[in-house]
Amino acid sequence: MRTEFAALAILLASISLVRAQQCGDPPRVDDESLKADIEGKAKLPFELMAEGDVKARVQTLRADVFSKYPDAARARAEAYFQYIFCTNVLGDAKLSPQDKVRLIQDFRQASGLIEAQKEFLSRYDQIQRETGLKDGALARFFREIGEDSVSPDELYPKLMQIAAMFNSLRQQIRALPEGDAIGGLKRQADAALDDGAYERAEAMVAIGRDQIGAVQLIEQGRPNQALTALREVERRLGDTEMDKSAEGLLLRGYLYKTYAQAFSASGDRARADQYLERALKTFGQIKDDKKLQGKTTREFAGAINGIGNIHAQRGQHREAIADYQLATSLMPDYAYAWHDMFLSYAELARAGNVDLPAMRHALRRTKQTGLGWPGLDPQHIARMEAMLQEFERPATPKRARTPR
Repeated sequence: MRTEFAALAILLASISLVRAQQCGDPPRVDDESLKADIEGKAKLPFELMAEGDVKARVQTLRADVFSKYPDAARARAEAYFQYIFCTNVLGDAKLSPQDKVRLIQDFRQASGLIEAQKEFLSRYDQIQRETGLKDGALARFFREIGEDSVSPDELYPKLMQIAAMFNSLRQQIRALPEGDAIGGLKRQADAALDDGAYERAEAMVAIGRDQIGAVQLIEQGRPNQALTALREVERRLGDTEMDKSAEGLLLRGYLYKTYAQAFSASGDRARADQYLERALKTFGQIKDDKKLQGKTTREFAGAINGIGNIHAQRGQHREAIADYQLATSLMPDYAYAWHDMFLSYAELARAGNVDLPAMRHALRRTKQTGLGWPGLDPQHIARMEAMLQEFERPATPKRARTPR
């Protein structure tokens, strides 16, 4: 039993030769460059190989190709390697039937653990189908379970338990919004989960939740609690080492902006200004650095929207609206930018500069694009509608006093 599991938990040190004289269907290999490498290496000059040379040549070629491809990718690659070897041997007209049998038998002996590895690949594919986990995550679990010496009977239930935990975290990632910095965090968390890096993915989800929660605490009039949440976000952000990428910088820029909101709400104007400057500098770096790692239209639009937020916090609403218009032209479904644009139009309206068509358009686009986004729930949308109605309502003319 232990020997059987050891063969499975090697996690793909593997070759699965089907039959000595039938090669079967080509196994799945997703990496095209790897396929080409295998096809080149497996085409040996068979007619020149003396008795016993096959084993040494096969082991050398396997070591050369597969040292770069661990885990499940390696299992599939080695299966493809044996398939190419088999088809080349059977298709070589210069070889006698006896030579073909000898070469394939020698290949089998050089491969080792064939039946156990075939069983592993079969079970691996079944578990992958049932759990929805990708190769990187599943391979990592097999390694960890193997290190814990889980028995074969416990293997499947243990993997399903881990898969349930990961799929729960996947749902939490999908619940995060797409806009601003959280969208980039969401994509990185998804990638970490696919690689089996559960703790990193979990930390990123916690960052997203705490950042969103801090904004909500500020809106609820609890800035000190918001500051506590933001400090936790900053600690976790440092642990993830995201700051070298555009997505990480964007998240830090919004973190600084939220700090400024919290300090402003608590009455600390000096600290608020300090963090606004930090945010502005960070957003400017994303906007201006053409060589920034991972920078896309999404990060550029997020930085422009962040600059708009800073203009709005400083009371510069015309400048803010210009920023929001640029952000939404880059990303038409950017719900937060439409929302913030509406609020800046509302502030201008309070100062006597009412633009009802622009306000209606910004509100309509907020409703169209913001479904399910944190902070844009039906109650908040209702407050925005009431704000618009306040300016749509015609002014009531004052009654002239009737002389007595």
